[in-house]
Amino acid sequence: MSFRLKQTGALIAAAWLALSPLGTQAATPPQPAAAALAWPRNFDAASEHVELYQPQIETWEGNQMSGRAAVAVGAKDGSPTYGVVHFTAMADIDKPSGLVQLTRLTIESVEVPTRPDAADRVRQALVSRLPANGLTVPLDQLQASYAVSRQLAKADRVAVRNDAPQILFATTPTLLVLIDGDPVWRTVPGTQYERALNSRALLLRDPGGELYLQAAGYWYRSESAGGAWEVMSNVPQALQSAASKAAAGMKPDSLLPAEGKRPSTAPAIVFATRPTELVITTGAPRMAPVSVVGLLTVSNADHAVFIDPATNQYYLLVSGRWFRAPMLTGPWQYVPGNELPADFAKIPPTDPKANVLVSVPGTLQAREATIAA
Repeated sequence: MSFRLKQTGALIAAAWLALSPLGTQAATPPQPAAAALAWPRNFDAASEHVELYQPQIETWEGNQMSGRAAVAVGAKDGSPTYGVVHFTAMADIDKPSGLVQLTRLTIESVEVPTRPDAADRVRQALVSRLPANGLTVPLDQLQASYAVSRQLAKADRVAVRNDAPQILFATTPTLLVLIDGDPVWRTVPGTQYERALNSRALLLRDPGGELYLQAAGYWYRSESAGGAWEVMSNVPQALQSAASKAAAGMKPDSLLPAEGKRPSTAPAIVFATRPTELVITTGAPRMAPVSVVGLLTVSNADHAVFIDPATNQYYLLVSGRWFRAPMLTGPWQYVPGNELPADFAKIPPTDPKANVLVSVPGTLQAREATIAA
């Protein structure tokens, strides 16, 4: 059995982890070739269930190499906690055969940031499974794994744009309809309507320039992209027919709530043609203290929104990135995680807003999230 929620390994198979079926095993002579294995590999260590993911070779100098592999630890029927295994090995290369004999396989360390008590049990279980005589693996697998590591290292040095999106706030149920730039229209065959191709929503336009939007189980109409959207009580048959034909060609996003049911009241519409994030509060924003630390949080928001009373600055977490502004209306600017106020890293794991800790550099939760990724 394995964890209820599986995580798929994306690294290249290599090194000592290409073991024979996991379990207590006797030393066996090196084989002339290594069989392909399915990942992750599963086994039990005391009361823990462990999933070991495909390893990655990080350094390779002469005949010495080292690397790491992600590991998941936890109850068999629960959600796992993630860690990382660091290993070293000696590599004797036989180029004519395309094989590498790995010896002196050593588990240097195991880290499980949020479950340090499990690290030693996992390490002992792995050590007990190392083949005494080493093992033989294909040279091309090791080379591919090492190449991936070098590419990732280069990618880490590439500058990433962190321009703040347009950040909007709403205090009532509202839908954000995004268009990638100005609408690109194409005629819906056999109708008088055109469809916007660069939106996930079903957005139609008639010959007079009026816009029609189907979202959350309702139809809306607006005189223009920048105009107000009103709910339609009667939908012309021609419009419904055009919508069906358009959906047959490219299925739109219904923009229904997570449960898939039409809300009892039609939500308002926010229409945007550039990167935008919509933050919704249930009524006016309500401030609440965060446990132990001096931060305040907007407790009724669907995003993580904080206030630092020491500076009266607002902080908003959007897709793992932090933005800061002197007021909710902005202007918002990107804030590197290592420039957050120190209190962010001190948020207790038991606080309702503790889920932001994965996006606060230096926390155990952030380290675990990095390993899981």
